[in-house]
Amino acid sequence: MEYRKQKQIIVGLVSLTVMLGAVFLFVQLVGDNISYAPPQDQKDDIPDEAAFIDPDVIFAEFFKIGGRNIYDAVAYIKNSNTEYGASSIVYEFDFLGKGGEVLRKVSGETFILPNESKYIIESGIEMPTIPESSSAQSMNFSIREVNWQRLAAFSPASLNIDNTDFKREDSVPANRFSGVVNNTSSYNLKNVEVHVVLYKLDKPVAAGRTDMQDLLRGTARAFQIMWPYALPQDVDIDARAESNFFKNSNFIRDYAASS
Repeated sequence: MEYRKQKQIIVGLVSLTVMLGAVFLFVQLVGDNISYAPPQDQKDDIPDEAAFIDPDVIFAEFFKIGGRNIYDAVAYIKNSNTEYGASSIVYEFDFLGKGGEVLRKVSGETFILPNESKYIIESGIEMPTIPESSSAQSMNFSIREVNWQRLAAFSPASLNIDNTDFKREDSVPANRFSGVVNNTSSYNLKNVEVHVVLYKLDKPVAAGRTDMQDLLRGTARAFQIMWPYALPQDVDIDARAESNFFKNSNFIRDYAASS
């Protein structure tokens, strides 16, 4: 075989090896990203013709904590859009006095998944020092801003609560609700929210929340919420665990899968 042909064959084999190595490296990188990437299509723009149904506010209530001028507040909202959720919802609780004057504003930000309902809970809201005759009489809840975003198919049931227990101590008084959150999803989650609302005859009588960090897939974490004031007997309990599947920073990269 001539020297020139031998050289061409060698150069061709080296080029082919480099190309195959590059393809293999690309596949590995893509596979690593899939192992922790959020379940959403971030590059999809919202179509101009998309019409969104505003979140429905099912109810908004507030509860005074003992004899102090401190309150807990809860709102319950529902998203009827099946393909789009809100990656950001800016909300506001307004506490009003007898004359309709605003005593305190409490604002915050949350999210809601497609075709889901959600509690929004603010705890330990302290009112200004005011005469007893002008104490808080009512509260308004409003949604100020909604940022809609498409979310790929997923199962919100991958976060569930079991081993629940509710204990009353009427002599103190104190009430404790505990449980265990299980992460059966495919994702390692940075933040998980737990919301608990107590009902008596279908009316909310107390609400509480707690947050947990770094809940890896296939693991579980215990939690407890306490209400240091008297509550009615025989309450019904609605407890939910949620996580923001829109937020990239909420997903912990699985380095073991990429090693």
